[in-house]
Amino acid sequence: MMNESQLELYQRIQAFTLDDDTQALSFSQHLARSNRWQIGYTKRAIDEYKKFTFLAVVAGHPVCPSDQVDQVWHLHIFYTYSYWNDFCLQVLQYPLHHLPTQGGQQEREKFHHYYRMTLESYHRFFGKPPEDIWPPPSRRFGSDLHQQRINLTEFWIVPKQLPQIKISQMTRNVGMFLLLLVLVGCSPAMPARFLGFDARFKTYLILCAIALIGAYFLRWFLRTSQTESIKPQLDHYEIAYLAGGPQRAVDLAITNLVQQQYLKPKLTTRSFSILKKLPNTSYCLEQQVLSQVVLTRNLLALRQAVTPKTIFLRDRLQKYGLLMKGKQARICYLVPIFMVFGAIILGGFLITLDAENVGEYFKTIICLVLCSLPLDSPPFRSRQGDLILSELKSIYSTDIAYTFALSGSTALSGGVLDDLKQVFNPPSNNTDGGCGCGC
Repeated sequence: MMNESQLELYQRIQAFTLDDDTQALSFSQHLARSNRWQIGYTKRAIDEYKKFTFLAVVAGHPVCPSDQVDQVWHLHIFYTYSYWNDFCLQVLQYPLHHLPTQGGQQEREKFHHYYRMTLESYHRFFGKPPEDIWPPPSRRFGSDLHQQRINLTEFWIVPKQLPQIKISQMTRNVGMFLLLLVLVGCSPAMPARFLGFDARFKTYLILCAIALIGAYFLRWFLRTSQTESIKPQLDHYEIAYLAGGPQRAVDLAITNLVQQQYLKPKLTTRSFSILKKLPNTSYCLEQQVLSQVVLTRNLLALRQAVTPKTIFLRDRLQKYGLLMKGKQARICYLVPIFMVFGAIILGGFLITLDAENVGEYFKTIICLVLCSLPLDSPPFRSRQGDLILSELKSIYSTDIAYTFALSGSTALSGGVLDDLKQVFNPPSNNTDGGCGCGC
């Protein structure tokens, strides 16, 4: 909530426009062209820049922009009269300077800290920040630091990753089954040949599709919780186990110990050294990790030794109905597999009766096997567990333990956590980033 003076400041900032309609190339057009942004995204980035400048004045701590906001800030500073005379002097009534990093680990830690505080202040005043403009610190000081200016007349721009389309696993695999059928039998005469197939083979194709769809549906249906549906309050370690299994929980314990300066990671040996003694009141899993570091400091051996100690987390989550229990998991695994296996056996039997279409039967069976591969493992979470995990991911938080529990080592960023991230996932580039803060 804003007080009266803050509200007046915010209204002045919102009323200020960076575009001059008399110019052939407006500020927004210049910004969009320089960064290859769509005009709608550009307008949103400018709006977030205005919120950032508001935070720079009222937050009560140094602020650090996202890379997108920083691009707006850089360009605005180039418009010196607009920035210093109109915006800072009259609107902000405050000299907002841009201070780039000087490099080194201390600077990395400082800017990570500033950025986290900025996100927290943003959330306090405006709610959850949009992630496509205010990314988490791991991306802000990771992939976003690798942006460079290039000459488009000399270089092509080809994205490394294609856009991801979210579809259900069942839809994806049934679609894959139909696609593979076309690919393995692709020929100019394929449509005509398909129409010429006898009723027996056409019926078998339909049965295969029904078996595949039924198997995925049964797996989904049988993953229902057998426990009374009560929404539990999970701690960080339970969230980590639910999201990533026992190793995620162990890695979270290591992360907490490193962040609290009980352990120090060593990049060359992927091991840890003990810095100080852990209090007896600490979480039991953290005590297990520290006691094992005395015996084996190597990460892989440490994980192997501590992972069995996480069984109490599994039992607790199963009690809540968020994880599948042994018998239920086996039923959920075996019944769908038997459905697909029955279709495969039927195909083998029909091959002996229909020598004319042996090739088509064989191709269909191969497609069925490939598309049922994701079914070849017992399920981990129940449907209730997936629902709880989805709700947890929608909750905004800058807490490292919480974000690590949900997303793993990709959440690690800043100071010694950069070193820990390399221990978890070697090799990795450690880059000093140039960013600005307002003071």
